[in-house]
Parts: sequence; structure tokens; C-alpha cells
Amino acid sequence: MATNGKGVSAVQQRGYWLIALLAFGLCAVVAKLWSMQITEHASYESRARDLLATRITLPAERGGVYDREGRPLAITQTTYRLSVNPARCTDSPAFIADLSSAANLPTADLSAALRNGTGYLVVATDLSKPQMDRIRDIARSWRADGVSLEAEMDRSYPNGRLAAHVLGFVNDHGEPWEGIELSQKKALGGTAGLVEGPTDGSGFVLSTHRLKSVPAKHGDDIHLTIDLELQQAVTEALQEAYEKHKPSTAVAIVMEPQTGDILAMVSLPDYDPNSPKDALAKKYKTANSSPLRDSAVSLVFPPGSVFKVVTIASALDSGAITMDTPTYCKGIREFGGRPTRCDNHHGTRAHGQLDPTMVMTVSCNLSAGEYAQRMGAETFVRYIHNFGCLEKPGIGLPGEVHGLLPPIEKWGNPQHELAVTGFGQSIALTPLGLLTGCNAIANQGQVVFPRLISQIGSQPVPVRKGKQVISQKVAGEVLQMLMSVVENKRGTGSQAAVPGFHVGGKTGTAQRVDPATHKVSNHYYDSYFFGVVPVDGRPKVSVLILLDEPTNGYYGGQVAAPVFKKIASYLVTRWRLTPTMADVH
Repeated sequence: MATNGKGVSAVQQRGYWLIALLAFGLCAVVAKLWSMQITEHASYESRARDLLATRITLPAERGGVYDREGRPLAITQTTYRLSVNPARCTDSPAFIADLSSAANLPTADLSAALRNGTGYLVVATDLSKPQMDRIRDIARSWRADGVSLEAEMDRSYPNGRLAAHVLGFVNDHGEPWEGIELSQKKALGGTAGLVEGPTDGSGFVLSTHRLKSVPAKHGDDIHLTIDLELQQAVTEALQEAYEKHKPSTAVAIVMEPQTGDILAMVSLPDYDPNSPKDALAKKYKTANSSPLRDSAVSLVFPPGSVFKVVTIASALDSGAITMDTPTYCKGIREFGGRPTRCDNHHGTRAHGQLDPTMVMTVSCNLSAGEYAQRMGAETFVRYIHNFGCLEKPGIGLPGEVHGLLPPIEKWGNPQHELAVTGFGQSIALTPLGLLTGCNAIANQGQVVFPRLISQIGSQPVPVRKGKQVISQKVAGEVLQMLMSVVENKRGTGSQAAVPGFHVGGKTGTAQRVDPATHKVSNHYYDSYFFGVVPVDGRPKVSVLILLDEPTNGYYGGQVAAPVFKKIASYLVTRWRLTPTMADVH
């Protein structure tokens, strides 16, 4: 047998190589199996970790609602609720002393709960975040698995009933109802966060083993155009009339003419958004009197004689009449073959010969009806639409509706419908829609749409301007008419006068349809007053008052005008205006 000189044959060499190759292959197989085992172990470990992981939702704090000066109207405070499970906590006196001190609990009460209770027991609520952090540290240091902390969002309304219809409320389940709370729920609500991972014995996700962590995004703060102090003054003035005249609904709105900013908006009856269950549990005479409805934007009413502001301004601007155009009121007149009385409430009232200023001053229905006919239906209806009073208010409240005016082609008696529309019948508007139209007179003839929200988060909400519906000249002429309504001895608005100051306005008394007979009633009325303060110079505010179905009087000059007077008197004092009338009393 041949050898290689070292005593190893060729056959033996081939055997050695074969053994080496087999050994190498075996090592590769073992290594592969070991790698697979490690990978599989890691996969099992990952899956086990996922199965043991806890997913905890981090609630987002609801944004606040503030007035125009940054004063809080609706706020959220995050508080914490402490629960303990006696079976999973030590009964050490030192632990009980630590925990009761952190939660501000009597030591004896906590000791008794741990000694006698079973399962998880709520032992403290309304805990602050510093208290929560301290309790968490105590639970970890004592390894107390039976300590549980839950976050609670406490929504509160620091001003009680003020602006309740504007704000709405959040119920016990965190659900928004009505008002800004509902319409702006997405902006206010924010976005919940998430933390996921294995937890320690106290239920807290281990910070070093978090699988996912998404912080909560708190809701946006919302700033309103409301002036809290003015809202209070308007509420008090309207509440007095509400208690005296007992209407089913009462509304008062104060608007800034140039911007459309709503400085105050009150609707009665109201409720306390901190305890809305009281209001929800009551039964009300009509749907109009539900305290959850904001009648200013969600209900429509015939505007009555206040609408003569729109009629006369449109007639002057269109050229259908001039400031000297005469009319003669005999107390009764036919429009479209139907007799119409100037005073539908009690018999006949003849005003005699009038010019447009006196038509406004004494509130002559027949003259206003004639003005509408002189314009013609198409022209008049076009002006009504351009005044913006038929549109939805668009201020960001739920349940907003638009005004109602049947199309001309559906008027059963076109001449009669045209005439009565001229003095505020056969048309229905929201209170805010009516104020929007009349406000153009105080804004030099330009329509500006109402604005309730001035800012959402960091984003301002722009002012919305409408058309220059009438000329500045006509707007000025109508303002002088409004002053005559209050100051002329024949005017219907004398009870709105503010001693020492020129204010203007227009009374309105609209007959309502009797819900039983579905006919115009001599018992159901809406009482209005629209006013501006001051009327000389450039008005600073325009105001609308409405009392629906009042008792103890129903004429707008008797029922609504005194409310305006209280509001106007408050404003001239607050603004420290210098009296402009010589006969200051």
C-alpha cells in the first residue's frame, strides 16, 4: 500500500477528509438549529409580551370656552379617582399613613376600608395630579397591586346659567349636548392618546417596556364674541320682563353693527348647565318653551311691525317713495280685494295723512302695505333676500333654521300677500335673522352677518360681510326715523327712551296663529323692540328684544321697549357717554 511518507495511505487521507466534511456539515446543521431555536424563542417572547401588554387610552382634555376678554365660560379640570383592593394591599400602618396623607383621607377611614372591604372600593375622588403622582410612587414603593387610579374629566360652567343656550353642556358620560359644546365637539374634544405595554402590579405601564406611546392632543380653546358682563346685564333685564309678562319664550340679542359680533344673547327659560337634569326632567307648555332650545336661532316668528324698518328702507332705496311721499290712512283699506285694518288688535285706528317718517313713528300698517305694492313683489322680495334676514344665522350653533317666505308664485292672493308682508305678516324669521336685517341700518346700509365665535385654537374666525343693500344716505334717513319712534310724542316707542341720550328703535306686535284653530288669533302675540344705541353719530350696538305670547300686556312698546331701555341705560353708563340731549332729567 502506497504511503505519503508519513505512514498514512491515500485511502486513510480520503477518510479523514470525509470525516472533516461530515463534522463541518454537522456543525452547520447544529448552528442552524440553534439559530432557529433562538429566533423561535424570540418570536415566542415577542408574542408573549404582546399578549401580556395592556393598552391604556389617555383621555384628551377638553378645550375651554372663553368670552371676548378671555374670561372662562366652560372649563375642564382633570381629576383622579382612587380605589383600593384590600386583598392586594398591605395592612401596614406605615402604608396606610402614607396613602391617607397623599389622598387627604382620615387614616381611620382608610384603615377601616382596607380591613372590612372586599374588591375594589372607591375611597377618594377629585384628586389633583400632584396627589395622583404621589400615590403612584407610594403604590410602587410598597408594591401595592391593589391601588388603582382613574382619570376623570370634570366639565364645569363657572357662571351658572349665564349663556347656557350658547354653551350647551357635557353630560355625565362626557357627551356634548346643545350649544357650542355640541357644534364644536371635534375642535373642543381633541384626540385621545394611547400607551401600550406590560404593566406592573399597580396597573401602570412599565416605562422601559412601552410598545407604543401616543400622547393625547388636548382640545382647542374657543373664544366667543360674548361679553360676560353685558350678558349678565341683559339677562337681568330680560328676566324681569319674563317674570312680569310670563311669555312662553323670551329673547334678547345685542350685536356690534360693524362686525356682527354678538355681544350678548339670552333666551328664556334657561337652565344651569352644571345640573341640566333639572331642566330635562320638567314638562313645558309648548316646544317653544323648552329650555334647551336657543330660540334666537332655532325658531321662527312673524316679525310684525319691526319689519317696517326693512320695508321703508327698501322703498326709499328703490325709488318707490321719497322722504316726502304722502299716504293717507283711513284705518281700513282693501289689498287684493280683502279688507285690512291698520290696527288688527282692537277695532280701527286711522292715522290720517303721513310721510315716511310718521309712518315709522306711528307704525301705520296700511302705509307700509302701500309701500310694498309700489315696489312690486319681485323688487321687494329681492331686497328682503339681500338684507340677509331669511338666511340661517350661521353662527355655529346646532339647530339653526332659515326664515320662511313663500315663493311669489305660491302666493294665493298676490296683492294681499305683498301688502301684509310689508308690515311683517306672511313672513317668519328667527330673532337673529331679523336683527341681521335691521342691523344694516345701523351699519350705514351694509349687511354684516352675525358672528359668535371669534377664534378656534389659534385660528381667527373672519367677519362675514354681506351686500351694501341700501345707500348710506337712506340708512341715515331711516336712523332718524327710528329716533322719532322713541322721541316723538306720537311715537310707539316712548318707553324705550333713555333720559339724556338719543336712542332709536322700532316697536312690533305680531299676531300668532292659534295652534287649535290654525287661524290668526286675537289672543296670541309676539312683542318686539329693535333699537340702536346711540342713534346719533355711529351706533355702537343694535338690539332686538322678543317676548313670545306674553300676558299682562302684549304691545311691543309696552312689553319689549322697557327691556331695551334697561339695556341701553346700562350701556351708556358703562361706556361713560356724555349726554347729548338738553332736557336731561
